This record gives sequence, C-alpha cells and structure tokens, in this order.
Amino acid sequence: MNFTTSFTRQHNEIIEIVTEIDQNLDNQILMEKSEETASLLNLLAGKLTAHLTMEDKVLYPKSMSNPSLEIKK
Repeated sequence: MNFTTSFTRQHNEIIEIVTEIDQNLDNQILMEKSEETASLLNLLAGKLTAHLTMEDKVLYPKSMSNPSLEIKK
C-alpha cells in the first residue's frame, strides 16, 4: 500500500467519525448518547494525531525532496 492510499483511507475514516459526531449534536440526542459521543471525540483525536504525524514524517519530507518547485510550494 502506498502512502497516498493510507492518507485517503485516513481521510475517509475521519469523515465517517465527524459525520457520526455531527449526527449526535442535537441536544436531546447528545443527552442520550453523551458517552458514545465522548468516545467518538477521543477516537477522532487519536486518528487526527496519527494522520498529522504521518504528514509530518512522510508527506512533507517527501514533498520537500521533490525536484519540482511547484510541489515544494
């Protein structure tokens, strides 16, 4: 699996989690699903941390080593 496939998968997972959280943001639903929503927020935080770390360690160094000035920008 190449790194762009991993980024795409991560983006899709993050979108799914955010969509679930968004569906719980009605006051009544939030009262009923507060623990589930808190778990989703924790899951989102973990996914975002892993994704941003991967960008820092893989994507940006790879981009900066590319000979294209356009890609470096």
